[in-house]
Amino acid sequence: AKEPWLLVTNCPQVHSEAYGLRMWEEAAFKDFKSNGFQWQRSRVRKPAHAARLWLVMALSYLLALNLGAQTLAKKTLLKQVAQCHHE
Repeated sequence: AKEPWLLVTNCPQVHSEAYGLRMWEEAAFKDFKSNGFQWQRSRVRKPAHAARLWLVMALSYLLALNLGAQTLAKKTLLKQVAQCHHE
């Protein structure tokens, strides 16, 4: 982070790296719900069906993260994305 974090806890196992992962997990959960996959609207009730749906969502999320990382790594792709975003 650009600015320091102040963590106050009574749990000695918690450190800044673990808390940083928690923030990533919350952002990912938001992607699975309201930002993208709309999990809460699936109306899936059977555990086997839910497991398959979660697997597909997790693989899709992994693919999106991978494509995003590749785009950030290649400056020409990043410029193209930025140009499309500003149009």
